Amino acid sequence: MVQEQRSRDAREAAASKELAARLDTLSTPLAERILGRAIEIQHEDDAKAASEAGQIDFDDLKEIALEVGIPEDALERALLEELETERDHDATRVEKLTAPRHVRGGTLVEGERSEVERKLREYLEQTGGFELLEQRDRQLAWRERAARTQQPVMDSMSTEQHRPGRHLLELNFDTAEGRKKARRIALIAIIAGTIFGGVLGGFAIFGGIGLGIAAGVAGAVSWLRRTARKARQHINGALDAVSSGDGRDGEERTWLDVWESQQR
Repeated sequence: MVQEQRSRDAREAAASKELAARLDTLSTPLAERILGRAIEIQHEDDAKAASEAGQIDFDDLKEIALEVGIPEDALERALLEELETERDHDATRVEKLTAPRHVRGGTLVEGERSEVERKLREYLEQTGGFELLEQRDRQLAWRERAARTQQPVMDSMSTEQHRPGRHLLELNFDTAEGRKKARRIALIAIIAGTIFGGVLGGFAIFGGIGLGIAAGVAGAVSWLRRTARKARQHINGALDAVSSGDGRDGEERTWLDVWESQQR
């Protein structure tokens, strides 16, 4: 079947060239349809090439959105929500109360890619406690220096804009390690409550287990919230450092604070 399709593609390509070489005139309606279809083919080819390159023009995205009935203001709001760090992307109700699986943020930054990556690395290594684990083209993978695991906890990606020296910088923090630690905290509290109740004996063991469960849940929730808060601080601090050279570690700066400081 694949060979037959390739043969058909080759035959159609040969036929299109032969037809174009032998044709002298054509009807106006056909000419209009051919020109319209040629524009569509070029648009499809451009979109495919951009997709294969890992990026797509925002104008093309707007055009696609309009074609399926999505107004431009909805697309603009979606753009903001995907880049604003404080949004809990794809989070369940429980995750909104604790921590989403991923904390993401991004903004436009000025500078060559090498300079953007240098500033990012300087901030994350010197201030955030991260170290570069892997680099693949436009994407960097980071791990926490103090963590035992070698698994990446955050990745960053820069996408070059048409204007020279401008990039879209995106950061994505994976809270998986924080979630694992929260489960360990809950388990330790339950075990401690069971032991405490066992020492007292009698019905106290049930009280100890109940106390342990309550303490475990409270401790796990507190740790998850702390993980999400620190992730947002890391991302906003990094975006601030790269865009303005003034990443303020430990300061509760929202994404909007960082964006508005860029506009001054």
